[in-house]
Amino acid sequence: MSSSAKLADETAAAMHLVDYLGSDLKQVPTRNGFGEGLIEAGGRNHDVLGICADLSESTRFEGFKKAHPEQYVEIGVSEQMLVAMAGGLAAVGKIPWIASYAMFNPGRSWEQVRTIMALNETNVKIAGAHAGVSV
Repeated sequence: MSSSAKLADETAAAMHLVDYLGSDLKQVPTRNGFGEGLIEAGGRNHDVLGICADLSESTRFEGFKKAHPEQYVEIGVSEQMLVAMAGGLAAVGKIPWIASYAMFNPGRSWEQVRTIMALNETNVKIAGAHAGVSV
């Protein structure tokens, strides 16, 4: 066995990597993990806000909305406003998590993401759902 192959085996063992092809792991949509993580984050920190552009079911915000209604904002179909609002809330210490379809966020709101969030180094979490060929 070559030294690089040995290193790869040792690294895999150290990182507890599993054989995904040979295992019985259940595949779940990434958006499910996003929704569950958001619920947990909101429970740990009341500055965490969920802001959605009228896609709470598709982006899995509905669980967060039920668990933390006082931390949830629905703005309707307006991804550019979604980003602008999140940037403003981050500027005053909140931690907004925003999501929409990936085509629109960050796609439609790219200029706002760059100007409001990136250049100002705001603490906003962005998720784009339905980015692939299937959900």
